[in-house]
Amino acid sequence: MNYFKDLRLMHKFTYSFLLFIMIPSLILCLISYDQIKQRYHDDLRQNWRMTLQQIAGSISQKKELVESVSMNISFNTRLTEFLATPLAPTSEDIEYYRDKITPLVSYAVFYHKITIKDISIYMVNTEIPEGFGDFFHIDRVKDKAWYRDFMLSDAVSLWLVPGMDDLFGSNPDEYAYVHKIYTEAGTYVGLSAISISKEELFGRQAELPDNSDVIFAVPPQGPILYLNGHMDKADGDLLQGTVKERADIERGGKLILTEPIPDLKSTVGVVTALPRMGFLSLTVGIPIFLMIAMIVAFYILLRTMLMKMIKNVRMMDRIIENNFSTRIPIERKDEIGQIALRYNQLLDKIQVLIEEGIKRETAHKDTQLKALQLQIKPHFFYNTLDIFVNRCALAGDFEVADAIAHFGKMIRYVIDDNSMYTTVETEILHMKSYIGLQNLRLDRLRLQVDLPDELREIKIIRFIMQPIIENSIMHGFSSNSGDLQLRIGVREENGLIYIEMEDNGKGLPSGKLERMNRQFREQTNEETDFSDGSGIGLQNINFRIKLFYGSSYCLYMESVENEFTRTVMVLPNIAYQG
Repeated sequence: MNYFKDLRLMHKFTYSFLLFIMIPSLILCLISYDQIKQRYHDDLRQNWRMTLQQIAGSISQKKELVESVSMNISFNTRLTEFLATPLAPTSEDIEYYRDKITPLVSYAVFYHKITIKDISIYMVNTEIPEGFGDFFHIDRVKDKAWYRDFMLSDAVSLWLVPGMDDLFGSNPDEYAYVHKIYTEAGTYVGLSAISISKEELFGRQAELPDNSDVIFAVPPQGPILYLNGHMDKADGDLLQGTVKERADIERGGKLILTEPIPDLKSTVGVVTALPRMGFLSLTVGIPIFLMIAMIVAFYILLRTMLMKMIKNVRMMDRIIENNFSTRIPIERKDEIGQIALRYNQLLDKIQVLIEEGIKRETAHKDTQLKALQLQIKPHFFYNTLDIFVNRCALAGDFEVADAIAHFGKMIRYVIDDNSMYTTVETEILHMKSYIGLQNLRLDRLRLQVDLPDELREIKIIRFIMQPIIENSIMHGFSSNSGDLQLRIGVREENGLIYIEMEDNGKGLPSGKLERMNRQFREQTNEETDFSDGSGIGLQNINFRIKLFYGSSYCLYMESVENEFTRTVMVLPNIAYQG
């Protein structure tokens, strides 16, 4: 910090520009570049993810079409009844087998938008001979591991993917869908099996993008199927046999995405090149160039201005050496010229102050002497009051002696302490002295004080209770009343101090009370008088409270005519510090 203070002003400005403008701007440019790049990549991901989901959906539609064909065959009532009934070796039954049953299977291949390679029926009923290329005994597959697991499960259908126990002993690049066949009575009579090639299931995708992106399918076994383009060997090795779930890979400037097809234990994916984002480099390069140019221009301008300031500083040194006899010439009206003008005005003020200082020094001793005399006068006044008190007491006039003693305490409270603040306890003691003095004239005043010990040292403004008590004495008496009961209560509530001063006098009319409270709330710097002059002191107190504590603190009154009047001051809770 000391190093920075000792730097020249030009260096401070330059370093501040670099630290607080240039570097943050560069950081923001880099962050913006990264965010735009990431947003572009995210959009690319989202678009390709939607394309892959469409491709996966198309493959799933083919899968569902195969399943639909299988269900139509497996739930055909004529077929299930045939498989559950022994076949007599008569020419009539054989013709029924050939002409009525076999077409149920063979014709199902021709009426769908998918090329099904083969449909086979595996029969439990060995009395029905194999034949016509579509019907086989269950013995051909019952030793297969997949068949045993299938029969032990509750599933009624199963997709057989390449590599699962040689499937039916056919082409390993084929998928097969098998479905159990039951009669209406629930008797298991065999299963249907539909075979489809990988190329048919994954290939022939409509509306593939016509670009250099590589779209592929990864079966559980065998080579990757390319639906569009070809990928590098390294990318193929990464995907072959390993990607079974959704993948999102960035490497070597390429983005590789895959979308799973769970039932087929396969995935479809894409390899696309990430954009070089060359156009975004301009968003960083151009601001950097402009900032460098700004720094150079800023430095030149700053140097010109600071050289003028250095010239003025040297002129100030010469003025000091010449005992302030010369002035800086004003050559410009900008801030530098204003500094020179203010400096000349300061020199004029210094000359005046020097002359006034000499005069003050001459009168200093006289001032000290007068101050000592002022300190002696109050003590003489107190001693004189003590003489009066003692004389009255010797003469037996104790009431007058007490009144003079109260008056002396009040004079001490007014004169001795020059502070604007006091404690609640001290202010209440002053009120006791005031009421004791007033009883010399009235002898009908009674005071009750409710002051908790924890609130005795609360800090308040001096002389804010006396005008309120005086107002109660002046306006509270009614013509036929007895003693005037006065009460001063102090309480704390929600962090605020409430000082209540109450009398049992004649009270206030409701209209006047409402008008006074409204003026207490809305009081400005100008005091507001009342028609009968009764509220001037209260207005002064309210104005002092707002002035010292803020506009949120104020005075308010509560009264019932011919019953009581209560004046409440709301003050902040501040402890007195001595």
